[in-house]
Amino acid sequence: MGQRSSKRARKQANAPSDDQTSSNQDLTPSNSDRIITLPEGFKVLDNRLFSIKGNPVYALPNDDVEFGRLNAQHYQIRFVMQGNQMAPVREELQRGIKVLDAGCGTGIWSIEMAREYPNSEFVGADLLDVFKASTAVAPPNVRFQIANTLELPFEDNSFDYVFQRLQTVCFRESDWPIVIKELVRVTKPGGWVELIEAEARIKNIGPETQKFYTHLDQMMAMREVHTKIILTIPEMLKSAGLEETERKQCSVPIGWGQPEIALPSVRVSPL
Repeated sequence: MGQRSSKRARKQANAPSDDQTSSNQDLTPSNSDRIITLPEGFKVLDNRLFSIKGNPVYALPNDDVEFGRLNAQHYQIRFVMQGNQMAPVREELQRGIKVLDAGCGTGIWSIEMAREYPNSEFVGADLLDVFKASTAVAPPNVRFQIANTLELPFEDNSFDYVFQRLQTVCFRESDWPIVIKELVRVTKPGGWVELIEAEARIKNIGPETQKFYTHLDQMMAMREVHTKIILTIPEMLKSAGLEETERKQCSVPIGWGQPEIALPSVRVSPL
């Protein structure tokens, strides 16, 4: 089983380089005479699109298939955690507060929350416009913008509630203290920061899966990514000045149960 943890803490009142490809590159697939024109700033690897802009650490694709996986993953997490948020801010959300969704991806979390809490204002921010297609269906109380979490373009104390989910592979290990400090900086005194991260391990694995994880760790280490950063986040939260930290751990079954449950869990698993 995989493990995910949701950490929430209250703030107290006191991609590949440009020389690897060219933009607007024409490719001729070996099994077709069609000419495929790539969007500017992308490269193809094993028939998947990867952005050559934005985050050089991030190793996952940037295409419709990946966007579908991210959305399916969202539904999986929402089911496991029985909701979209763990922080005790439901009453505040109903009255109306400002919320930041850092590293929002497709924006599905922000859109669902904005529909559920129409009196609150939501801002989804990501380094790339993964959320572009979502803007057409977003309610009026949510907006999206390109932003780097390492240097958020918001003033201090801008948000009542800051949310970030599954960003382990997005930052170098040395960047994480900066990430936490930025999230805390833009949170109002008395506000809440909620982080959801995965342990990036499946429990009770066999030798072949263990071999896969060995290769994964080696690949991530080359990008200076710490796949078990979740173990150090509590201390970073305290160092950033947060108090009343809480943690909840949830198990995510993979391949368990009837086919209608088991098969989707295998297909969308981020592990």
